[in-house]
Amino acid sequence: MTVMDPLYVDTWLTQPVSSLDGDRPVDRIASGDAGSVLRVLARLENDTFL
Repeated sequence: MTVMDPLYVDTWLTQPVSSLDGDRPVDRIASGDAGSVLRVLARLENDTFL
């Protein structure tokens, strides 16, 4: 299953994400909190955002 278009991944990583309290995924990963980003991706994969 594809969670998002591979061409959009770079954009998604560098834009604020509301489900991360407006933080950018790349910043969460850099601060050692990759888990929160992975949880958002899991929710996207399981369609729990819809």
